[in-house]
Amino acid sequence: MKALERPKIKDYFKEGTTLNEVVKIYNSNPELFKYTQAADFYIDHIESERDELKGALSQEVRLTTNLYQELQTLKEAVREWLKAGDDFATNKINEDKYDKIFYKLKELIK
Repeated sequence: MKALERPKIKDYFKEGTTLNEVVKIYNSNPELFKYTQAADFYIDHIESERDELKGALSQEVRLTTNLYQELQTLKEAVREWLKAGDDFATNKINEDKYDKIFYKLKELIK
């Protein structure tokens, strides 16, 4: 979906209208000027809120991604520890190697 661009006032006047002519029209119609000014402030407010939401959403995505990566690391460490437990029980690894794997997992949990 293509983002809308802020409208340009000159686009709403006949082709060839100068900025000075636009200003003269607005000066001769103060209600139109006040309405346009209020609408412009409103658009600025909405754009500001949108930008704040984009920033907050980006932060949430980064946090979620980091959390997912940490969970993946923890999951791998748990799997390694479970396999090491099986290997230790069947004498495929010694106690020192098992302890290293256990302490590695313990550090990840802190």
